[in-house]
Amino acid sequence: MLKNELKKLEIKTYIEDVFKEKGIKKSQLARRLGITTQALYNIIRFRKGSEGIETALKIAKALDADINKIYKLEYQECLITCYIYIPNY
Repeated sequence: MLKNELKKLEIKTYIEDVFKEKGIKKSQLARRLGITTQALYNIIRFRKGSEGIETALKIAKALDADINKIYKLEYQECLITCYIYIPNY
């Protein structure tokens, strides 16, 4: 049963390999992301409410789909309203 199979899954992270490959430190990545090093550590180690990550990976597994086909980072369109102040003469 798929439900039982999904319960048995455990998240494995390979981010340490990527850090080594890219020659970047966790503190550098944290600065780039605008978060603390501790926050990044919690994300990497799946702590403090990381159930969303685990659930997203299980959704991909259940659908037999690549996670990148389900979730993507995309730029949002930025709509700016400009107000021009014209003083009365």
